[in-house]
Amino acid sequence: MVSLLLIRHGEATHNVDFDNKGEIAYCYPIHSDSKLTDTGIAQASNIIIKENIDLILVSPLTRAITTCIFSNINIKINKTNCKSCEYIREFPSGKHYPNKRKSKTILSNTYRNIDFKDLLHDEDKIWKKDIEESLESLDKRIHKFIELINQYYIYKRTNKIVVFTHASFISRLLKLYANTDIKNVDIEHCKPYYVNV
Repeated sequence: MVSLLLIRHGEATHNVDFDNKGEIAYCYPIHSDSKLTDTGIAQASNIIIKENIDLILVSPLTRAITTCIFSNINIKINKTNCKSCEYIREFPSGKHYPNKRKSKTILSNTYRNIDFKDLLHDEDKIWKKDIEESLESLDKRIHKFIELINQYYIYKRTNKIVVFTHASFISRLLKLYANTDIKNVDIEHCKPYYVNV
């Protein structure tokens, strides 16, 4: 059994704009792969994980990566133990500009301690300007993610994984694998959610 510690990124620029303007804020190209606010950086800096961690998985979106970097984890981040994973991106991976990632080349050159080799393409081919991802597609991503977790467990004896991800991903995973019906709007920034898979 693998223990997952799921953490939503800190407050990002599109979160603030959403509070002021509603969902239309997600349609603004200015929020493409949005960054953490100063509040978000402070939230990330307040994450303290003293448990022994075997692996860190992080969404390829900047707000999740930055949250990972600013957090205080009981493990030194390097390419051996910190890997980016397409499956754990925010939902929907389409239409909403904050959910469009930077190129693999830019990410690799910017965040040199994180392994991006598993990203499927250099450019973001998952995000589509005019197509919103379906809930069925999200469920498939979650199931592929759980398969990946099982591979880590079987082949690398990985028992405890920290996952820096997003509200919709966390709430849906908890519904599917922990039978917990918590809404994505109730998933707090930088608060750990535990589930065994």
